[in-house]
Amino acid sequence: MALALVMVALIAIGLPLAAWWFSRNLKPPPQPLGRPTARSDPVDRWLFDHYQLGTVARGHVKTAVFSNGQVPSEPALQPAAHSLAAEVACGNLRSPRRYRWGGWTLIVEGACLTATLLAIAVLKSPYGLAGLWITLQPLGFGALAVREARRQMQRARRLDRLGQAGSEDARI
Repeated sequence: MALALVMVALIAIGLPLAAWWFSRNLKPPPQPLGRPTARSDPVDRWLFDHYQLGTVARGHVKTAVFSNGQVPSEPALQPAAHSLAAEVACGNLRSPRRYRWGGWTLIVEGACLTATLLAIAVLKSPYGLAGLWITLQPLGFGALAVREARRQMQRARRLDRLGQAGSEDARI
């Protein structure tokens, strides 16, 4: 029995100690600043691949195209914003996923909660309907998020039309 306890203690102390000993000099792999990570959305990767924009600049361009629907004030970012708007208008790129997926997830959550409360109200107690207003909140927020994703696409298309009109004026 004592031998088993010694073995458990040796493994419990020795294994983490050995892991620390062998990994103490390891350094994380170098990553260039501003480079998109594996979790970056396609818009970030596209902006980095085509314009080599850093993280802050990509954020400015995405905000200008999807949220404001206007050309960024910085002249260096204007071609990137027009190109991104053109890609979105053509259907090659879509608005960031967090609005689309988040909205549909909230809608499904609200529908499931509403169905559960209605089943409780029908089968067990009419007091189950007291929480119905809580289940309607995710439905409303989900609908707003999906609507915002659609508005982002409309803003990008409007910016693309403005860019095309501006380029036609520049040619004349």
